[in-house]
Amino acid sequence: MAARRAARRATLTSGIAGVLLLLVNAFVVLYPHHLFQMGLGGPQISGTPLASLLIFLAVYAVGELTWPRPEGGRREARLTARTPARVAPPLARRLVWGWLGALAVVTVVFGLMASGPRHIARVFGDDKAFTVRIFPGWEWAGPVLAAGILVVACTELVLRLVAVRPAASGVDPGWDLWLRRRTTRRALGGVQLVIGLTVAGLVVIGGRSLLWLGNVGPMGVGPRPEVSEGYIIAGGAGILLGLSLAVAAVAAACWPSRDPAPDVLVGAERAGVPS
Repeated sequence: MAARRAARRATLTSGIAGVLLLLVNAFVVLYPHHLFQMGLGGPQISGTPLASLLIFLAVYAVGELTWPRPEGGRREARLTARTPARVAPPLARRLVWGWLGALAVVTVVFGLMASGPRHIARVFGDDKAFTVRIFPGWEWAGPVLAAGILVVACTELVLRLVAVRPAASGVDPGWDLWLRRRTTRRALGGVQLVIGLTVAGLVVIGGRSLLWLGNVGPMGVGPRPEVSEGYIIAGGAGILLGLSLAVAAVAAACWPSRDPAPDVLVGAERAGVPS
């Protein structure tokens, strides 16, 4: 039946996009040393998950551009005005923009805190400085923010493609809208998950650097100052905040767990559509 074919096609597109996204990011997490051997540094590796989102969104774009045109004489859904705002769940869309805003805030805050493009230092005495050389300053977080902006722009383009694609034939406009919203929700879910985890990762890295700065850890160079409880508390709080953001991003990606199709199919296509 046409409705089943449309639902299966949308599910296949989401599945391929999700698998590619998972494989790329699993490689980054499990084999970062290979990326270092390729000459990539911390900033480039941090931006790899966002780059993988471009592949993720490209799969969705291909799926929408190749969507079959409706067949037969029943085409109610084609006559319904559709915009990205109508086909995208408002909360999911706002969440993507919210994570981008958080990424911008983290970039500016860490950039102002940094003592250089990729390091942070404690100055003590007359002219002494203890420096931690791993810190997401402008050179690190700036390109990640630029990648995030590009990803969100491409996400909006995909939402537009979902809105204007041909309607599934033989279905009620309400069911066609449900299928579009399911597609956009899955795409937005993947985008917000990766951007959210990127923000969380930067916050954890920044917190860890502050922790090293406070407890005069082995990752620092230069004369050794006394231990600073202020830096240690700030670093620990940053790590906890980053972990909390990661949990929030994962939880948002898992919601809702089910979204059953509405019972608005036309004629004989009223039953058996997977949710």
